[in-house]
Amino acid sequence: MPAMVSTRFDTATLERLDEAVHALGQTRSGLIKNAVNHYLEYLTWYSAEVQKGLDDVEAGRVFSHEEVADKLKGLGVELD
Repeated sequence: MPAMVSTRFDTATLERLDEAVHALGQTRSGLIKNAVNHYLEYLTWYSAEVQKGLDDVEAGRVFSHEEVADKLKGLGVELD
């Protein structure tokens, strides 16, 4: 069973929310629910990507600044 959640928005945010609601033809609660779901999906993805990076560092799968610069120069990228 869905739970009720309440939050407060400042006037500027509420105005932006109402503009989006009007433009998209959604309800406030529907738009907020979709936004929260998208944010949580992003947060899950982001956290997993950060963990992959940390795992790579721990396993020694890293490149020095010089190695990256040399690779980029080899690809024709001009560096300052």
